[in-house]
Amino acid sequence: MPELKSEAAYRACVARVGELMGAEPGTFEGLELEYVSRLAEEYELCFYPIGRPGLVHLFEALQPFVAFARSKGFDALSDTMALTQGSSLAREQIKAGDFKRLLAAFDRVKGEVS
Repeated sequence: MPELKSEAAYRACVARVGELMGAEPGTFEGLELEYVSRLAEEYELCFYPIGRPGLVHLFEALQPFVAFARSKGFDALSDTMALTQGSSLAREQIKAGDFKRLLAAFDRVKGEVS
C-alpha cells in the first residue's frame, strides 16, 4: 500500500515534484525530488495502473508505418545503410538491416493478430 493515503495528498505530492524539477542530484532538493517522485509513482501503480499494450494494439500502431516503409521500397536498401544518420533524436544508429528484421517480425506476428 502506498504511503500517500488520499487523492489530495497525491496531487500535493505531484505539485511538489513539479516545483523540484531541475533540482541538482545530491542536493537536499534533489533527494527530496527522488523521494516525492517515488511516493507519487507508488500511488500511481496502486490507483492508476497502466497495463502493457497487447499485441493487437502494437500491430495497429505499427501498421501505417510499415505500410509507408514498404511503399517506399525499404526492402531493397542495403542492410548497412544508416537510416538515422544525422538525427539528433536517435540514441543509436539504426541500419536498414535492423528495419528489415522488424518488418520480418511484423509479418510473423501479423497472422496471430489478424
